Amino acid sequence: TVEGCKDQVLVFVADGRFHLEAFMIANPKIKAFRYDPYLGKLFLEEYDHKGMRETRRRAIARARDAKTWGIVLGTLGRQGNPKILERLEKKMREKGIDSTVVLMSELSPTRVALFEDSVDAWVQIACPRLSIDWGEAFLKPLLTTFEAEIALGFIRGWWEKETWS
Repeated sequence: TVEGCKDQVLVFVADGRFHLEAFMIANPKIKAFRYDPYLGKLFLEEYDHKGMRETRRRAIARARDAKTWGIVLGTLGRQGNPKILERLEKKMREKGIDSTVVLMSELSPTRVALFEDSVDAWVQIACPRLSIDWGEAFLKPLLTTFEAEIALGFIRGWWEKETWS
């Protein structure tokens, strides 16, 4: 920290935004700059937090009506976490929610569309950014595990009042 400086700023060195966006999503109040070493230029980067939250809220609302759930466990690298799968399956079983686990190395709208009407909503245990960045490309809601827990009523949504029960 610089004495007397009350602003927080990040300078990210890279030629792309993907990992910087993850930081910006988690830290919306910190100003982010990206220095591209190939271009030798510094860019002020911004992220549409309000738009992202609204898009995710709509996906959660659509998933609340789901009768059957597909749970995708990512098998690419170390993305899928079996412990998260076990915890989610246990919670769903306890609530009597019908679910099917599918292992996928690569999640795409085409692949999940093969399940047609047998799945009403999807939760993916791979990379949260798949849902955040590309969730709208899927015909059925594609949620992160956090979002699924909201849709299933296990936790309160960030937009819901404190009196939620």
